[in-house]
Amino acid sequence: MKSAFRYDFAQLKATRTDEGYIADMPVVGRVGVLTYRNADGTVRRELRLPEDVFNADSLSSFAGKPVTDDHPSEPVTSRNAKKYTVGTMTGPGLQDGDTVRVPMIIHDGDTIEKVDKGGKRELSLGYKVDLDETPGTHPEYGEYDAIQRNIRINHLALVGRARAGSIARLNLDRADAYQYTETEVTMSADNLGRIRLDGGLEYQAAPEVIVAFEKMRNDHEEAKTRIDALQSEVEKLAGERDTLKARVDGFDAELQKARADALEEVKQLEAVKKVAETFKVDTADKTARQIKEAVIGAVRKDAGDLSGKSDEYINAAFDMAVSLRSDAAMADQRVKTAPRNDGATPTSGSAYQNFMKQLGNKEAA
Repeated sequence: MKSAFRYDFAQLKATRTDEGYIADMPVVGRVGVLTYRNADGTVRRELRLPEDVFNADSLSSFAGKPVTDDHPSEPVTSRNAKKYTVGTMTGPGLQDGDTVRVPMIIHDGDTIEKVDKGGKRELSLGYKVDLDETPGTHPEYGEYDAIQRNIRINHLALVGRARAGSIARLNLDRADAYQYTETEVTMSADNLGRIRLDGGLEYQAAPEVIVAFEKMRNDHEEAKTRIDALQSEVEKLAGERDTLKARVDGFDAELQKARADALEEVKQLEAVKKVAETFKVDTADKTARQIKEAVIGAVRKDAGDLSGKSDEYINAAFDMAVSLRSDAAMADQRVKTAPRNDGATPTSGSAYQNFMKQLGNKEAA
């Protein structure tokens, strides 16, 4: 079932209180098949069954609801009641045969003046229903296109001559006794409601046109909300796209650098391996640092575990080992060819041992 707003009509011809208010208990609804005009001009017939019209929740929804001058362009709520209210339905709806009566009073002086001048004498009930859109034929009421369920009253509008009336038996004094039977009449400006545009301008329109317009307005707002959400998603995806594009644009440079770094590491490893061969150090499956540690260990027997030493320490010790090895070779050659005057025998390893000792002390500190 879908929800819909409906406007049913009755006629006002009421008594005046001592304060000048208009009070009455008119018939504002009935059971049976009511005819409504769609926004496209077509007609639909809606069945109002006694169990729905006289439902306790439906009748109680009349009490305290506002009386308005014409149908407002929106349902009456606590936010706009002050703007639209000219009177009140003072109690729940009451079953009277096949009809519903409701006690009502109009307080607003300008609206009462319109009634006195004859411009506003009919009532149009605005209410929300759930439509069971299963057509059929009722044995008593005839053919219908839909059934009104869960009837809940929103307001009672004072209008001019209505599109179509409902049977209305007014509880007035004998001189004012009046019975209004359903009849089709010509639409005039007196019974039109008002459409208020976003810019503030108002136009008169038939109730069904107002309902269709408000539905279009609501659909537009829902569509706008969906569009805004989609726009946010598009902007998010665009941001992610730009980030990925920036990463892709920089990928070639990063790849070239990675290749250069890898090539440099290979060159360094090969150079270290070549040096290590002169120390007769096994280089298989070793990293450059592991090879350097092995070289240092081959030269310095007391080097111990070098895994905790810094890279700077290892590099300096390795470079010194290589340098002093070369110096030692040259010193050995000089020893063989140039004996010392003091008669002592020079050694080639003492300088490296002193350096390694100093380097170890510095690393420990």
